[in-house]
Amino acid sequence: MMSLDQFYAEYFGHEATEDLPGDSSWDRYIALRYVWKKFDVTVVDGSLDIEFACPTSFGCTVSALIVYPTEQEKVASAFVTELHAAMESRYTEGYLQYIPKKQQRAAATRERAGGPVARAAPNTTVATPAGIVVFQRDSGLDVEAFDTPASTEVVPTGGSLDTVRVSPSTSVAFTFSLLPSASWTGGDIASITLGGLATGLTADISTVRFKQRRMTADGAVWTAAPVLLDPLRPGSPSTALRPETTRRIWCVVTGGAPADLASSGGQSTATVHLTFTGSGIPIVLRLPVVVSSVHLPAAGVWLGYLGMAPLYTETVWPDVAARQQQELGPSLELLNVNGMTAVTGGLGGPVYSGRAPNGTVIMNFSAFDATMNAAAKVFPAVPVNTYGGLNIVGDVSDPEDLTAVATAIAAHIDGRGWPTIYESIADEPADAATIAADDAASAAIAAAKSSNFQSAAFTSFVDANDPRTALANHTSLIILNEHSAASIADVRAKGKHWMLYNSGTRFKRGFYMCRLRALGCRGHYEFAFSSVHADPYYALDSREDDLCAARTSSTLGLLIPEIGLARLGAGTRDFQLCTALQQSITTAPPSPLRDACAATLGRIMNIPVGSEFPEWDPVTVSNVSARVFDCLADLAEP
Repeated sequence: MMSLDQFYAEYFGHEATEDLPGDSSWDRYIALRYVWKKFDVTVVDGSLDIEFACPTSFGCTVSALIVYPTEQEKVASAFVTELHAAMESRYTEGYLQYIPKKQQRAAATRERAGGPVARAAPNTTVATPAGIVVFQRDSGLDVEAFDTPASTEVVPTGGSLDTVRVSPSTSVAFTFSLLPSASWTGGDIASITLGGLATGLTADISTVRFKQRRMTADGAVWTAAPVLLDPLRPGSPSTALRPETTRRIWCVVTGGAPADLASSGGQSTATVHLTFTGSGIPIVLRLPVVVSSVHLPAAGVWLGYLGMAPLYTETVWPDVAARQQQELGPSLELLNVNGMTAVTGGLGGPVYSGRAPNGTVIMNFSAFDATMNAAAKVFPAVPVNTYGGLNIVGDVSDPEDLTAVATAIAAHIDGRGWPTIYESIADEPADAATIAADDAASAAIAAAKSSNFQSAAFTSFVDANDPRTALANHTSLIILNEHSAASIADVRAKGKHWMLYNSGTRFKRGFYMCRLRALGCRGHYEFAFSSVHADPYYALDSREDDLCAARTSSTLGLLIPEIGLARLGAGTRDFQLCTALQQSITTAPPSPLRDACAATLGRIMNIPVGSEFPEWDPVTVSNVSARVFDCLADLAEP
């Protein structure tokens, strides 16, 4: 049996790997898993008895057993070689890698309030004197490994990046990419620093790492995509620079409290400095920064992921479970700094183990309390959905038991001043029997008559005549994926709350959410904060582990976020900008400026409602966000 240290070494064995187009997934991840254990035995009684001593059913990691006479060693060895070749062939045929072609991406127009971005861009993508092309693409668009920039994306040496717009107490990202020439010998990234940032501004810098990403749900087609945001540090796999292979830099600028930014209002210019480990000539870029005095209001809606705790594969070591508990706090902080406003799930829900002789329910709240104590420190007074590790544990199939348990949980919550808990009772039920059973469970919870322990159901329907509308008969919160104006109206007509989940983008989290808030939308959840299996850095060993917001690492408490988390966080800021603009227009005196800003807001508030309508593309979202920011700044001027 392996030791705990050996487990961690195996589990995090691919933590520092990067997957580039054309790399062999078989060689990196699969072949090394088949380690043959060979034993020579002597049979003395005519019977060879073999048993496998495994601590759990999942711990019996035997793939094949081959028994042969020792005099057949050469034949057996040839068979094993043939077996490996057949396995590799079946793997590569069953999991096809899509390799993006080397191509130039069309650059969409970036706009400011006054028109397109003014940048003196060259007409070609010829490398700078440093032997490397610097280019900038919207943060909502991927930069693939073999992309070459459009001429309008190229930033000349000493040139200017796009303007960064910063508000108090919020964060905004800007990105740029490097494309070394075919003859690049300048080494890897040694350092990236931001100089001249205005008082009250801070910056965090990450490099983007390519990892496997499914292109089909079953993983039958996959690619090497830009996925992870590695904190900038020497030796990181994503500081490597290879000839004709892009490397994206992801920077986040955060504004301090309004008092800290009092002297930083208006425009300034910072500088970005890059150095390399080899002969590469350092690069300096200008970074225009605009700091607004307008403090953005709190979002006031529930924007988060499904699950709040990092997951680990099942093991026999208590230390692994303890590690998960220790990393709950860092997980919550990661969600918070990336613009999330709500959480779900946890490390274990209330445990019901029956009734005492006097009929009272017997409950254990230890795991539940540990989760809620941690969540309340980072997200105080925010309702928590139980999906992802906080559901009731125990047999509550009897409606009377469920009502009694709900009553006990509500009293427990009340006694600690915690926010409302929504017990998740349905996860996309399809057949009539399951829908009826889920609705009955909601009715049992409703019978507890508690305002702070209620039911929630995850579902999809666009037709008010859909059988799934019955879930809103007793369920307090309906959480929709596919939706329409008609389905929203049906839920609201029944007096129930509603929100969205999944298919999350910056657009959906930001401007679309602002549009839906007028219809009572409470927020949006995205699957999943953590959903990994045998290897957190290999995407094809399960169905959902490449849909995470962050990956665990061998360093306790260090979580490696994905680009998707940052993009959803940008949506939160867009929502706050939109809310602030609504408030500013309401209080601003009539003027042509107010009318122009109202037209921008009108564009947002007239977004069609329904999952069947196309979203705005990422560049449009960025342009509208910049326009809203500038409207706020202009309306705030005396």
